[in-house]
Amino acid sequence: MVSEVNRHWSEEFQKTLSFESKKVLEIGCGDGAMLKHIASTFIPERIIGIDNGLESWHGIGESSGGNWEICDGDAENLSFEDKSFDVACSLGTFEHINDVSKALAEIKRVLKPFGKFHTAFSAIWTSVSGHHCSNHEFELCLDEPDVFAAVLPPWSHLYMGKEECEEYLSCQGFSKAVRDYISEKVFNSKCINRLSASTLKQAFFDCGMIIRLYREYISLSRLWPKRGPSELSDEIKERIAGTGYNYSDIGIVSMEVCLEKYAEL
Repeated sequence: MVSEVNRHWSEEFQKTLSFESKKVLEIGCGDGAMLKHIASTFIPERIIGIDNGLESWHGIGESSGGNWEICDGDAENLSFEDKSFDVACSLGTFEHINDVSKALAEIKRVLKPFGKFHTAFSAIWTSVSGHHCSNHEFELCLDEPDVFAAVLPPWSHLYMGKEECEEYLSCQGFSKAVRDYISEKVFNSKCINRLSASTLKQAFFDCGMIIRLYREYISLSRLWPKRGPSELSDEIKERIAGTGYNYSDIGIVSMEVCLEKYAEL
């Protein structure tokens, strides 16, 4: 069943990409829910979704049906011929891709002239909850499992070292198993690219495609996307100032970008 988030973004992508009768590529298709919704609702000629975590992240294998296909694939090394797709889309993926510039070059390569790519993604590493550790992962340990990213203090993944993080979690009463899980995810996990908002923005603006849409979604609260008061205290400002991160990055939680490939002369 398609979630409300997937339904919303498939409709937003439809506005810019017009899926009908087109060959579509989805980067980071996950379990395929949005892909199948697009396939049945907007009737593309064919939609192909790739993800390099089908088995490890989503517990599924490659599959196909009707006008859709899901397969293993790496955004940085797409296995498709040049000019294979009319349009491409991606939701919640570019915060995980390590070499964003390489992935964008690959998307550009496989798009036809005038082809468009529309993406939205969060939470960006330098944002208030860019560590991707959220309460719903620890619903047996926390009182409010559906409140996003209140496990760690705001922006603490930017200014805390591993030992300080583990000590904080211990003082909060988390079990060793939970402490180890969070510490591994924040400091070692390869599923987060740890790129700042400004680095990501520059990659999109330097990719050699036309920027048709660029939006930044701002929040200074871990309650994002719900409204919440700013958690950027003077103490946190002081600690972040010593990390080397660009201060202007820390409010950007999410980005939305639509690119168009230049026509060849």
